[in-house]
Amino acid sequence: MGPARTGKGVGAYQFDRVFPGVGRIKKSSGTDKLKEFQRRDALLTKLFETSALEVLRAYKAGQVTIEELIEADRGNNPALSGDCGTLTVERTIPCRGPSALAITSALTLRRLR
Repeated sequence: MGPARTGKGVGAYQFDRVFPGVGRIKKSSGTDKLKEFQRRDALLTKLFETSALEVLRAYKAGQVTIEELIEADRGNNPALSGDCGTLTVERTIPCRGPSALAITSALTLRRLR
């Protein structure tokens, strides 16, 4: 059985993943193409494997979209693979790590003071 869809078998594919430290993410992937869904699902796995749990929490809470995560990943944004991992496009989500890093709307890394 393949991944579920948001509609009655015709909508976008839906993520239904559980990550320790984040919880369950059950959201639309934003695509109805299987290959693209698999790429987006792999991005969530990559975020978990690189300990970017704050980014996953922000995605789960709706503070960032899957498209913003894809864009940041394509730009090799350090927040997606760093110790602290925080990301936002319209607002700053401070992380709870020792280095206190945040991403601004331009998707550039800056230190919070």
